[in-house]
Amino acid sequence: SLLDALFVGALIEEVDMRDIQEAIDETAHADLINAYENLMAGSKNHLRAFVSQIELLGVEYVAQVLTQADNTLDG
Repeated sequence: SLLDALFVGALIEEVDMRDIQEAIDETAHADLINAYENLMAGSKNHLRAFVSQIELLGVEYVAQVLTQADNTLDG
């Protein structure tokens, strides 16, 4: 269904965000950190879009991989 597809898209973005954060934490190279931060911003934008569409369908989105606190999408 459309809703299932949106949840899968959101799940993929959450997993990407977790993995990107792990990569940031594991490097001291400024150029890599900058690239990872750009990827993180993209994943946050994508997740925000999926969550928006889910909520337009009248369903509350609850984080699937991230904690709800990590899933605030700020920044």
